[in-house]
Amino acid sequence: MLKVKYPTQECPNYEDLYYEVFFKKDSTKKDSTIQDKWKSLRQNNSALQDFPEDLSKILLAKYEQLVEFYKDYAESTNSLSDEEVKNLNKELEKVFNYDKWSSEIAQYFMNPTHGFNFSTCHYCDMAYVNAYKIDAEKDALLFLNTASKKELTNKLDLCDKSIEKIYNHPPFESPNEFDEFVVSLGCKPNKFDRTFNPTQNMRRHFDIEHVLPKSICPLVGLSLYNFVPSCQVCNSKLKQTRVLGKKHTPELKLSPTSDKYDFDHMVKFQLVPGKECKLSAYPTQDRDNYSLDLDTSKDPDYDYNVQLFKLRERYDYHKMEALHWLEMRYQYSDARIEMMASAFDDPLFRFNHIKESIFQSSLDKSHHRVLGKMKKDILS
Repeated sequence: MLKVKYPTQECPNYEDLYYEVFFKKDSTKKDSTIQDKWKSLRQNNSALQDFPEDLSKILLAKYEQLVEFYKDYAESTNSLSDEEVKNLNKELEKVFNYDKWSSEIAQYFMNPTHGFNFSTCHYCDMAYVNAYKIDAEKDALLFLNTASKKELTNKLDLCDKSIEKIYNHPPFESPNEFDEFVVSLGCKPNKFDRTFNPTQNMRRHFDIEHVLPKSICPLVGLSLYNFVPSCQVCNSKLKQTRVLGKKHTPELKLSPTSDKYDFDHMVKFQLVPGKECKLSAYPTQDRDNYSLDLDTSKDPDYDYNVQLFKLRERYDYHKMEALHWLEMRYQYSDARIEMMASAFDDPLFRFNHIKESIFQSSLDKSHHRVLGKMKKDILS
């Protein structure tokens, strides 16, 4: 629904900063020799030799190029058996390991100096996708002092005996106290920093969704222009590993990361009155006789996204919100606002001030809020 806005003006070197995510913080060499791993895997597998050797041409490839990679990968593995494809995918996943880099990628998107300014899910515009600051050290200590044995085991990766002792330990007051205790259990030093990375003081309330599924083509699992900030409903429950396009073929204009994406102009929210509807300036009083629809007649291809993300069904819950803005449009025409401004005869209640107070268009423009497109379409 919302096109991903890349910070070409706010942060012209945002691509370079993304590529640097895959470098060690204390070294100029690529972390885990990711470039070397890719080069070796590519050279030793004939199905991969047509793809770029330079890792940056994959990680920073535009969505249009990623689609070509996706199609080429399907074609190049077409002659392989299912077992061979499965093994190749496993090898690729070791190189393009999203689970390994997911935290760093999330921090990249959340860093305000990188210029990204998103606030709602790009697929549905119904849920906020925001980041928030925390005291990372305090947050980690809270986990250590309140987690279950199973949670401690999953997080700390220690033997059952050590987990039992940590679980029964009095509340840890500081990272040093925790480190000293685990060292006494035979662990390496600095366990707290290695486990919790307390320098990362941002948390996210959103998913970083892969437009092209990494499970089908692991090659694009770390590519910048394959990521869409989305809510968990759109990502995990609805889209899952589906491709944005008919017959499992990705279509450029259906991805919010593509230059060709134009959902905002091609699809419009509209309130449709039923036969029994009594047209008046108070449509909220006749809720059941209106239907809220998304008109895709300008480009029916976008109906694929509308159906995939259940936008008609999900937005029906917010029909009263749409009716409210329709009612406001009826009741506060420009002519009526002019009359109000004349009656007040006060510089604080000029036409523009009153209209902004009612419709909040400047606020919507500077701070996009949920249901923003619906509101804009109903008011237009």
